[in-house]
Amino acid sequence: MDMRYLPYVVALMLVLMMSPSSSLAQPSALQVPGSWLASSGAGQTVPEYPVPGQCTGDGVRLRAEPAAEAEVVGHVDREDFLYILGERLVDGETWYEVDHPARPEQAWISGRYLETDRAGSVSPAHALVWRVELDFGATLVKARALFGEPLRSEIDMVRVEAASQENPAVTFVYPLHTARYVDGRLSKVHVVAKGTGFGPLHVGDPAEKVTELLGAPDEERDGGLIYHGDAGPSREFLFGLKDGVVRELLYIHWSE
Repeated sequence: MDMRYLPYVVALMLVLMMSPSSSLAQPSALQVPGSWLASSGAGQTVPEYPVPGQCTGDGVRLRAEPAAEAEVVGHVDREDFLYILGERLVDGETWYEVDHPARPEQAWISGRYLETDRAGSVSPAHALVWRVELDFGATLVKARALFGEPLRSEIDMVRVEAASQENPAVTFVYPLHTARYVDGRLSKVHVVAKGTGFGPLHVGDPAEKVTELLGAPDEERDGGLIYHGDAGPSREFLFGLKDGVVRELLYIHWSE
């Protein structure tokens, strides 16, 4: 291995050695209700939340409740990415409920330090990207907070063509899913266990449910349905079918 990458590999090994932060991290968390998408229909825009946001300050406190005197449960810095789950107006100040970047639970951040664009609409397939990152962990740290110790993990180096460089990659194998993280960010999720899936779509669902919620596929490949939506060609959903039933679900962010 090129010794230039040793610091990255050491950092990833430290992440793998960290103990889970909560007993809430159970595989059953994959089966998340999907009314946010199921109620929208394929031809409509998705509801207001969840949506991505970005921190605009340094050392900004995350709090357990939407109040300046509430317990501090973490910190975020300028340009840190957060998923916004809701909002509340308290004494004239807007507070956003966000997915905690390193714990299973949620947290609150003052609207003064969070930027988000909710003006435009997105396709259901694009919104499903957000749901997958929320449910499976957009980062290595979040994945461990949600699901704990994997059954097996693998570390390797991958070449990211867009950046013309190699980045560290980690694959986590859990009882109900396999996830891959490149440079600490979610790159791939694969599920085959019956009843598990992405948002409202699960292994065992009829193919008609997929097209009902996501619309016509962008491609049909090897008997499967492929979706990109307005998330662009770098992100792909594959719904593998057999006898008209979903047998596997695969999400890929083509960073490699």
